[in-house]
Amino acid sequence: MSKDKKDKSKKKKRLIFNPFLWMGIFFLLFIITFYVAIPIAVKSIASNYVKENYDRDLEIGSFSLNPFGFDITIDNLILYDTDGEVFVKWKRFYVNPEIIPMMSNEIIIDKVSMIGYEINVRKFKDEKFNFSDFLEQKGDSTAIIDSVEVKDPNAEPWIIRLNELKIAKMDLKFNDKSASPELSIGIDNFNSSVQNFTINTSELTDWNVDFMISGGKIASKGTLTIDPIAVETKLTIDRLPVSIANAFIPENMTLSIDDGYFNSAYDISIAIDDSSKVIVSAKGGSNIANLKVIEKTGNTTLMSFNDLAVNDLTFDLDPMKVDISEIVLDSFYSNVSISKDKRLNINDALGIEPLPEDSIEVVEEEIVAVEDTVKVPGPDVFIKQIRLVNNSVDFADNSLPLPFITKIEKLNTTIDSIDLKDQQRTDIFLHGIIDDVSTADITGSLYLSDPNYNTDIKITLNKLNLIHYSPFSAKFVGLLIEKGSFSLDLFYKVKNSQLDMKSQVRLNKLTFGEDYPSEDATGLPVKLPIALLKDSDGNIEHDINAKGDLSDPKVSLRGVIFKSVSQILLNIAASPFKLLGKGLSMFTPDDLNHVDFAFASTELDSIEMKKLSGISTALLEKPSLKISIHGVADRIMDKKAIQNKIYNSLITKNTKTPYDSLNTSGRQTLLEKIYKLTSPKPALLDSIKAANIVKLQPAPTPEMHSRLDTLRYIKDVKTNIYDLHKVEDAELLKLTNTRAQNILLHFTQRDSVPADQVEISEGELSQKDGIAKIQCQLDLGAK
Repeated sequence: MSKDKKDKSKKKKRLIFNPFLWMGIFFLLFIITFYVAIPIAVKSIASNYVKENYDRDLEIGSFSLNPFGFDITIDNLILYDTDGEVFVKWKRFYVNPEIIPMMSNEIIIDKVSMIGYEINVRKFKDEKFNFSDFLEQKGDSTAIIDSVEVKDPNAEPWIIRLNELKIAKMDLKFNDKSASPELSIGIDNFNSSVQNFTINTSELTDWNVDFMISGGKIASKGTLTIDPIAVETKLTIDRLPVSIANAFIPENMTLSIDDGYFNSAYDISIAIDDSSKVIVSAKGGSNIANLKVIEKTGNTTLMSFNDLAVNDLTFDLDPMKVDISEIVLDSFYSNVSISKDKRLNINDALGIEPLPEDSIEVVEEEIVAVEDTVKVPGPDVFIKQIRLVNNSVDFADNSLPLPFITKIEKLNTTIDSIDLKDQQRTDIFLHGIIDDVSTADITGSLYLSDPNYNTDIKITLNKLNLIHYSPFSAKFVGLLIEKGSFSLDLFYKVKNSQLDMKSQVRLNKLTFGEDYPSEDATGLPVKLPIALLKDSDGNIEHDINAKGDLSDPKVSLRGVIFKSVSQILLNIAASPFKLLGKGLSMFTPDDLNHVDFAFASTELDSIEMKKLSGISTALLEKPSLKISIHGVADRIMDKKAIQNKIYNSLITKNTKTPYDSLNTSGRQTLLEKIYKLTSPKPALLDSIKAANIVKLQPAPTPEMHSRLDTLRYIKDVKTNIYDLHKVEDAELLKLTNTRAQNILLHFTQRDSVPADQVEISEGELSQKDGIAKIQCQLDLGAK
């Protein structure tokens, strides 16, 4: 072998056995394996596994495994749903575990980084999710259970530590096809960082999360420990659109949140103590700004407000305690209307169908007497103050005979000291303007937990324009209102369920218009009591007081007030002259409802004239009153009196000697003369005389076997003279009219009562024997 060949052979041997060469080859193979072969194999195995087991496509842009630090990077991964839609997609996933500490029961991951994620969660109409197949058990579950190693309970626990977790630019979208309407919501630009997260240690973990929902930002920053569990965080929500709630509104509702933002800032603490008791506390405040809710079909605003704020709230759980410094509702507006078919617009917008009238059953509740009622303390909730600022309400009721529209504005309310636990008194103040000019004020205090225990409220209404309330008057009274205003001072007190209500009602120039037929009218008399209560200026001031036991389930405030008002109206209507006669003390109410006449007379005596003048004064002071006159004549007593007047005139005409001074013979002669002069059949006088011949038994003498019963004869002649003048009903009706006319003339001519306040009704013929006077009836009414 030549020297050159030997040298080459030696060099070759030295090269083959050169450790640096083999180290270089091993390093090259190592690099190729970890940077080329394994990534290719992992991508292929993972894609095939997902395809075979879940029928999904998996794309991995790149997979890299750092053989030196054992950190793993997966870029541009896309996992598809079975229908080809993207389920999970990310730009980069990076994890850097530390292997050496595992030898000492410690798993340390130095860093996990997740960037550019997109996760699409879908729920299908069959209620399954697009990841449900991952949750279904594959293969033999018993083999998996058998393969699990049972750990020694006395062994040292493993410590798991994550030094840093970073999530950036993650988007999560959720679509629910099972909802109606279909629901879609998304979380955008989710970012999070966690520092020093540990399990089975008491070390403190710092974390920070923020993300966007529909343009609103939610952020949380704080610390936590795992053993024991304790969380301290500050949660902030900035301009979260309330309109995202539209996604959860059912299809049968026609309302929509058109605007509004939710803001919140709370410091929250959560911990679990040694007894596994969860301790939660929170402190902060929140508000909803510029909320607007519309009714979609008519595009009308149902509700809106500038701001609803809960300020300085503290909350503790177990035991629960809530303490709120202030709740403020600013510029609240609501639009409430009732349609012609009595449907409430809010119920329609909420999709609430009214119950058919024939489906409503009245259930009688059994009343159980309880001797000692123990008041159970309410929840520990205290609200220092609730303020309603510059609120307004538009209300319309189109179900009434006439459309009713009203507006309450500049409504300001303050409610102080709401304590549901200790049942302390709550103070209330309310002030508002109704229909531009009227004011309403409510002041007082009550126990919210039990208003029947001790309530003291004053309600004041000032100059409420009653024209606006004519539709209610038309429906429940059957009368329209032409003009008038209403004022009220009401003192409402309840002590141990005993109601004591005192009120003063003031009606200014209330004037009713035309009658309005209504099936719902209460039938209460209204016009006459109102007319009687008015003073000379057309105003009314009247006290309405009521008492009642509100512990009785059959007693309600509404019922007590209605009963009191009804009783006042009925009492006045039943005895109107009682109220009118306050200025006529010499007459009783029963004296004022009639005018007395002597039989057959149409002349008013002095007493009756004084009575009529007193009534005239009242009519002049109360121009809305009118009086009806019912002329009366009696078929028995007036007839006798008329006949007697004629009889007396005949006596006077035919003799100069008073009838009572004549002897029997003179009376006989006078009556026989009058009968012959007035009777169309004077010969009948002989028949009357013959009828009064009395036979004498025994006869005193043969010539005197009979004689004339002179006294009875005179009486019969007198009766026949009476009967010669037939008093017919026409003559009596004329008498009723003359009497009524004389009363009317006294009112209108003597006392100057306007003619439209006096009327004559049809005359009446009575038939009453033994009465002392004729009474022409007077009826009070309202124009």
